[in-house]
Amino acid sequence: MFSNICLFQSVSGVYVQEKTFMFMCMDHDGTVVLMDPDSLDQVEVSKDLFNKDSLYLRDEMKVKVQFYGDKPLSASVPKRVTCIVKEVISATTRSKKVVLDNGLAVENYEAMRQDVQAILKVPLHIVPGDAIVVSTEHDSYIERLVGLI
Repeated sequence: MFSNICLFQSVSGVYVQEKTFMFMCMDHDGTVVLMDPDSLDQVEVSKDLFNKDSLYLRDEMKVKVQFYGDKPLSASVPKRVTCIVKEVISATTRSKKVVLDNGLAVENYEAMRQDVQAILKVPLHIVPGDAIVVSTEHDSYIERLVGLI
């Protein structure tokens, strides 16, 4: 009955090249302009290649793009980035847990919006204007930078 179906098929290896670029800008239509630091050639890719990490893109940030031939497959930002705190949303001291409208649970922390317009948990001593290091893998606070700004 199924004699013509091949259950196992050999697939040859796929060569994916990773290249480092410098972020230049992002158009309002979601096109990201990158520059090759060696040749100064510019490449345009969709912000969708970065997924949620497109929020972390900053001028002159080094990013990696994976290509199959000339076709970009995916892109990534550094695992740690520095962001400036724009706004702090205080958690109440009477409540052990607060759930914000975006679904983020905050417990003994203040939630804040940083210059990437993302919300994450930070220690209570963080105030607007602070420079903090954020893990782009986990969207989490790592440390506060002192004396940077």
